[in-house]
Amino acid sequence: MSNFTKSLVARFFIAFFLLSSTLYTGSFAQVIGNCTANAGSARSVCSSSVTLTGSVGGTPSAANPTWTFVSGPVTPVIATPNQLTTNVTGMTETGDYRFRLSQPCGQGVPATSVVTITVKDCKPPLAQLVTYTLPSQPVQDQILTYDGSPGNPPAPRGSDAEDGSLGGSTTTSTLIIKALPANGILSYDGQPLSVGAIIPAFDATKLTIQLTGTGYQSVTFQYSFRDSDGLQGNIAPVTVNWSQPLPVTLVSFYAEKTGSSVLLTWRTSEEKNNTGFELLRSADAAVWERIGFVKSQADKSYVNTLLNYSFQDTRPLESAGYYRLKQIDYDGRYQLGPVRSVAADGSRETVLIYPNPTTDKLTIEGLSGKEIIRLSSESGREVSVIRNESDKQKIIPTQALKPGVYILTLTRTDGSTLTKRIVKIR
Repeated sequence: MSNFTKSLVARFFIAFFLLSSTLYTGSFAQVIGNCTANAGSARSVCSSSVTLTGSVGGTPSAANPTWTFVSGPVTPVIATPNQLTTNVTGMTETGDYRFRLSQPCGQGVPATSVVTITVKDCKPPLAQLVTYTLPSQPVQDQILTYDGSPGNPPAPRGSDAEDGSLGGSTTTSTLIIKALPANGILSYDGQPLSVGAIIPAFDATKLTIQLTGTGYQSVTFQYSFRDSDGLQGNIAPVTVNWSQPLPVTLVSFYAEKTGSSVLLTWRTSEEKNNTGFELLRSADAAVWERIGFVKSQADKSYVNTLLNYSFQDTRPLESAGYYRLKQIDYDGRYQLGPVRSVAADGSRETVLIYPNPTTDKLTIEGLSGKEIIRLSSESGREVSVIRNESDKQKIIPTQALKPGVYILTLTRTDGSTLTKRIVKIR
């Protein structure tokens, strides 16, 4: 064949190729006629392994793909090179790895596509230890928000090489709860958390703890962060401290007329640093006088079992009387309990509660329309709570209650209460 003929044939094949094939450099997919191959999109990974997923189409209809390694820092292993989806392992060094997907097209020229996988030097996020001391003594059931606002502890915080600062006021972090506090209720967006809870788009203003119970001076939970690469970092604690243990937990306090005396009874579930209880009495629930003192049964130690107390006022007021407890710590700190009222000697209580004993229902008459009615077991467990808005009479179903003794407490708008023991029979 002459040089002229060779040149003519070469030009023919070049023209044929240009007319019948197109290379899509944006997606690295090649089309030969209507025969296609696509190795997928370039991406970055943090591990030494990756899954390649390609696609082929056109004529011939039967897929006969082949994955091959093109270039990279080291030679990886392609698990199943003749499958469109295959796993690649052994990318043990960072850098760019290029893989080619080929599909025979029956024209002597296969459709090919190349994808680049970048292995990054990824580092897991770093969670920081957080310790905070409250500026003032908290009270039982107080709620703290982990947002660093005045009087509140700071948020969990950390950093990531790729993502930057984590926690705090950012909402791009994923927080994972690794351990709950031994005391208190840790919640997010109003819902109690559990170990292993995952919080995407973490917002510190939604993370709270309610200081339930007594006898402790700190709360600690543990957390970690997960970054945008899916890597989970170290575990770090968040601790909040304060100077004194939380005060005594009062389960119940009752005042009842017994003949010519008034019997005061109360029960606690936890005590620490408690010297005892002053008994206060008032004729108007405004000016109070001390009528007695009952020493704590905890005897300077921490007790988290039920303790029962009583006091007899043998010389009650002739008019209606009000009573309350004043719990005193050894360091002089104190807290005041709820107010209880007792009707005057010889007077008739305007609120009627019947029948007692009861079987299926309890009727309460003489209400003003703004009371809170609580029914509790003798141990202090609340059975039901009714907020009376306008009714002068309320009926409380009791058929579902087990036989036994219950305490009905009616709280008025002025803070005074009426307490009655209710007996449930079959």
